Amino acid sequence: MTEEKSQTLSAERSAQTTTIELAVVYTKERKYDEALRYFQQAGVLSPEGQSYYGLVLAIRRRDLDQALRHCREALDQEPLRGDFYHNLGQVYLARGEKKKAVQVFFAGLQAAHRHAGLSEALKRLGIRRPPVVPFLSRTNPVNKYLGWVRYQITIGLKKAA
Repeated sequence: MTEEKSQTLSAERSAQTTTIELAVVYTKERKYDEALRYFQQAGVLSPEGQSYYGLVLAIRRRDLDQALRHCREALDQEPLRGDFYHNLGQVYLARGEKKKAVQVFFAGLQAAHRHAGLSEALKRLGIRRPPVVPFLSRTNPVNKYLGWVRYQITIGLKKAA
């Protein structure tokens, strides 16, 4: 390959990467129409591009099958990315599959322990940790106290890290 062709390919890849990055930024800012335009310009997508493109397809186009496919492919390629779990969970919510979305959010927290978006999504859905002592009611004073202790330990661990 000649030096000129190599430079041209490098410039094209750089432009494509910038286009995908812009599309991801627009998606995070919830400017889905702009994001969709940039994703369509980009052509071949990176795993990050696929995941966010899937989210945009679900929200803007309601093409839920394609959205699910893109998000799953991205997650298969990079299984430790919390954003990818978040996007897949959002697609499941758009499909009306809350149980699957919750499973994906919890799986994401296993892979990316401190992902704020996953924790926030579960909080918005009203999902709570199970009681410390499962055979007692959530309102039992023992469960309340042990739950408070568990919470304090969790906060202490977060501050230490």
